Amino acid sequence: MITLGSSKIKSKCYSLWLTFILSLISLSILTGANLTKEQKQQLPHGLRSYHLFKPEVTINGGKYQWPIVSPNASVDINLNGEKLTLDLQRNDGLVDHHFHHTYQVTGQMRRQRGLTQPFCYYHGQIRQTAKAKDSLDHVAVTACRGIKGIFHYHGHDYAIIPLDDQLHATYRIKDQKDQSSSHLKEFRCASKIAKLNPETEKWLEDRKALHLRRRRDVFTETKYVELVLVNDKRSFDFLKGNLTVVETRSIQLTMIADNVLDCAVKYCVGLSSQVANIVDLRYKSINVRVALMSLVTWSETDKILVTSNASATLSRFANYSNVVLKKSNPYDNAQLLTGVSLTNKIGIGYLSTMCLPNSVGMVENTLNVEGVATIMAHEMGHNFGMNHDTGRICSCPNMPVGVTSCIMEAALHSPYPQAFSSCSVADLFKSLYEGLGSCLFNVPTKLYTNPVCGNGFKESGEECDCGSVRECKDRCCNAATCKLQSFAECASGSCCANCKFKARSTLCRKATNDCDLPEYCSGTSADCPANVVKQSSLTCGNGAGYCYNGACLTTNAQCQTLWGPTGKTAPQICWDNLNKMGNESGFCKKTDAGQFIACTASNVQCGKLHCDSQAIRPVIGNSWNLSIAAFVSRPGKLTICKSISGNLGSDIPDPGIVLEGTKCGDKKICFDNECRNINSVINIKQCNPIDCSNHGICNSNGNCHCDNGYAPPSCNQPGNGGSIDSHDHNTLPTATSAPTSSTTPTSSVNGNSTILTVTKDHEISRAMRSSYNILFIVLLVKIAFWHS
Repeated sequence: MITLGSSKIKSKCYSLWLTFILSLISLSILTGANLTKEQKQQLPHGLRSYHLFKPEVTINGGKYQWPIVSPNASVDINLNGEKLTLDLQRNDGLVDHHFHHTYQVTGQMRRQRGLTQPFCYYHGQIRQTAKAKDSLDHVAVTACRGIKGIFHYHGHDYAIIPLDDQLHATYRIKDQKDQSSSHLKEFRCASKIAKLNPETEKWLEDRKALHLRRRRDVFTETKYVELVLVNDKRSFDFLKGNLTVVETRSIQLTMIADNVLDCAVKYCVGLSSQVANIVDLRYKSINVRVALMSLVTWSETDKILVTSNASATLSRFANYSNVVLKKSNPYDNAQLLTGVSLTNKIGIGYLSTMCLPNSVGMVENTLNVEGVATIMAHEMGHNFGMNHDTGRICSCPNMPVGVTSCIMEAALHSPYPQAFSSCSVADLFKSLYEGLGSCLFNVPTKLYTNPVCGNGFKESGEECDCGSVRECKDRCCNAATCKLQSFAECASGSCCANCKFKARSTLCRKATNDCDLPEYCSGTSADCPANVVKQSSLTCGNGAGYCYNGACLTTNAQCQTLWGPTGKTAPQICWDNLNKMGNESGFCKKTDAGQFIACTASNVQCGKLHCDSQAIRPVIGNSWNLSIAAFVSRPGKLTICKSISGNLGSDIPDPGIVLEGTKCGDKKICFDNECRNINSVINIKQCNPIDCSNHGICNSNGNCHCDNGYAPPSCNQPGNGGSIDSHDHNTLPTATSAPTSSTTPTSSVNGNSTILTVTKDHEISRAMRSSYNILFIVLLVKIAFWHS
């Protein structure tokens, strides 16, 4: 017995030793020592620390084959010896049904419809960290031929890439060296957003509370951003210059390239789609979805001059997008991916321009997919009207372990932020209230993928879709069949309640501002009608502005944004004199070389923004170049003009310029810093109020929105009002007018006048006080001299 026991013990020891030795052999294989040349080429250049593994994919309990296109899948990966399970859901809303890629071939534009690969884009969570139903997703991957993408775990951002059909690698993103012509830069904006003074803070809080009471439905309704991505020539050349990498990565695109052009073009599609997938992941937590409509690649020649001067390049891209791109690639937002190394920044975007012609941004393409996507989400945030979090009192919900900031922080670094802050949400709400989201409420009706019951999107042939049987909480919908229950008329939507259609004329979307119109339920549909607004060119703001794509842009409102509640437009004497000077205190345009171009007499309202305010400094920012000019005419009238050259961050163009679309004269608005006839710059769907029998106004579809008591379409018959687009209503539509201030009388220069300009950089509050002292001393001397 003792001998037999010893034999068993020896046998067990041999077994343990054999297991240990095999583990060492396996470990040596997974260190990378035995990787083939082709496998090594899949790894980022210079990467030394990574872990190798073979994923185990489960789909409905069965085996799989690449590509994975199932609505749901689970993937087991090994991270430094720890097993993690990624629970994935296909991101069916990512790519529009009409998606196409336009690129250049021998001087001609070629358009390729559809993706060059199966639809295999997923969002998901790591099973161990999914603590609640509403917790953030931390995984964004493609599964075309292998698993490729990013995930966040225990305070680190990780990338996962396939080396072949089976072997994969994971590594920390911060260990990856940038493959572009410049080293990966920390994304930093130069500005520091100052805390608001108590008076302004209270004013903003009061307005926020008012907005919440009036417009909760606008914020809770899902918004859809139709995105177009543009790759410039340098970005494309960058891909071609890494041909070995590109050729092997074409395996991920499931199509072998016939030539260099096809190879790089296909890689552009794959990379751009991955970026869009992550951007959508970041926005879905605040009820905004991002859908990739089309991709444009300047594979031979840039369509604009692209330089390291980000502001100048963005201006040219905005003009190109509005004049050329939008005609063939309609969008809500356009982003330029550039291979040019930008000076002192890695991204830039216009502030508060979503749904307007300047709804654009630009990001330096470093091939760090998560980094590029995070910067793009940040710049798109500026388009939404989001300012930087830096210096403001903000909270960041559901922040993963190890992440120390939110997406709109002025400086971004790995581990990259996953969510928007409470300040960003408030900024977004304010923008929606003021009409900047008028284009975001058209729900996609057809997706790129074939209809799949259980993906949460109501598609062709489905009466409802509440997700999988396990996820569905909707008693109106049969999750197994995506058909309504026998007692139900509807399952979801703003015009559905308790499984029944809401009555016709029930308000489902209020007017948000002076240029918006309300929408009403039809009584036969669960969805609120698509958003329509007043026809561009109609007056708004008590005559201070013209409706412009659903927004009422006035200089008074812009001055209040910068200077607080006492801000208002400066008298005309400021505009007529300062903007003709052609220096930092007044100009219309600025060249790439920094030269100021003076305004002509007809364009003075479209250059530098001049305000009057009781505030001694702007309410946002503390890194301004501040100019104060004072005019004194013979009667002794003192006029003060305040202007700023800004910054809210190196990634935001100068906010001290009059916004495009602002009224500058009778039937005229600012466009490209020129005062132009509104009909020459806006494609207005023609409708004359006379056509509405003087009992209604025209909407953005060129139809009459009738007053209460009159019926569409011509408002010449009795009815409940409304339009053929918004259905009728039982009460008069009400809209909240933009805040206005008393009209400032126009002043002119009579005889001699004095202009004193004070400019101060950086810290301004103390300098402002001393500036005022100097200003008034000098002016009092002049006044005394003139009266002697």
